[in-house]
Amino acid sequence: PIGFKMSFLKSVEDSSTTVLRALLAQYKSNPQQYDLEETDIYGNTPLLKACYLGRRDHVDLLLKRGANLKAINYLGQNALTLATYCGSLDVVRLLLRFRSYTDFNKSSIVPALCVACLRRNQTLINYFRRFPSSEEELTTAHGMTPAQISECVEVCDKVYGRQNSQGASSSGAAYRMR
Repeated sequence: PIGFKMSFLKSVEDSSTTVLRALLAQYKSNPQQYDLEETDIYGNTPLLKACYLGRRDHVDLLLKRGANLKAINYLGQNALTLATYCGSLDVVRLLLRFRSYTDFNKSSIVPALCVACLRRNQTLINYFRRFPSSEEELTTAHGMTPAQISECVEVCDKVYGRQNSQGASSSGAAYRMR
């Protein structure tokens, strides 16, 4: 359409690595023309959206161009919690090369290990348990620990009797994070 301007968010949503690369090249030469930190209706920046969608290549490109790794959406979720929700160990590992596990956990209302427990992602649960963490760091803003979240998921599964193909609860306990 006439007057249509491609954005970083749109290129991530459309899974268009080619367009994202082109936009980032233009951004490098004229950063005032583009907003690398634009947000969607949930407050997700292009980096947060790429983490939520598990798009490792997009995350890598955005980080290399200086996307804000400390961004938090309107729901209090950061890049690590969104990558964890998606279940992408590759994106999680990439993010942790740029920012510490502890720092990520301190900036989110739900620590990454709690999200992994909510999603019943044993690979990520085991991965996160390797990092030294205090109990306070692993407690949600609501005072729940990973063990309590796992118990709630089990109860919801029994009450609602549903699971999706990945073993993650599809009950109300595993609300859709954005």
